[in-house]
Amino acid sequence: IIVSDLIHQISRSKTFTYDDVVKKVARQIGLDDPTKIRLTSHNCYSQGVEHLSDMLVHYNQMSDILYYEVLDIPLPELQGFTILKVAFHHSTKDA
Repeated sequence: IIVSDLIHQISRSKTFTYDDVVKKVARQIGLDDPTKIRLTSHNCYSQGVEHLSDMLVHYNQMSDILYYEVLDIPLPELQGFTILKVAFHHSTKDA
């Protein structure tokens, strides 16, 4: 994988949408389903963004770091899950 080529290609147009970027990443790593990629910016406060430029800017400073994660299931399906908090009360080690 030539990561520098991918970064250069993506960074040329900061107006790429989230979907554009995951399609390019999927193609580069040989993944058939781009919906199984989750992007995370170096700035952990960027969430729900539409364009690459929104992910890479934090306090008016541009970052060139973008993380991706290959998921077992498509991201839209994962986002539809409900998080349950489970607490065990009065549990014992022997049980």
